[in-house]
Amino acid sequence: MLQINRVIQAGEYTFYSKYFLDPEQFPIIANTPLKELNSANFAGLIQDHYQIHLERIDRTIQCITLPSTLNQLLDQPKNTKGVLVEIMASGQRSKPIFYQQLFLPPNGPRLFFGKSGT
Repeated sequence: MLQINRVIQAGEYTFYSKYFLDPEQFPIIANTPLKELNSANFAGLIQDHYQIHLERIDRTIQCITLPSTLNQLLDQPKNTKGVLVEIMASGQRSKPIFYQQLFLPPNGPRLFFGKSGT
């Protein structure tokens, strides 16, 4: 399992992402230099390169105390409350494509996550 951790800057908002996928199933991600992946849309890259349609995307959202290591990375005070968004995508016959965790500190913009199940 390949894990890619990134600090993501979206305008003035900064959050943290952990992205997990099978590097044997999607070698384009594993073989691309991390610097080039820094601003990449992994789902779009996988879909475009492998002509895969994401049949289902499940999302869960939970309020958490952000881990102390992330608070430091995101310049947040100790014990900051935030949101954990978990995204699980699957393709044909429910084959797993990727799993992602987004750690969102408070006071960010309103986010749209798309329709349920797609």
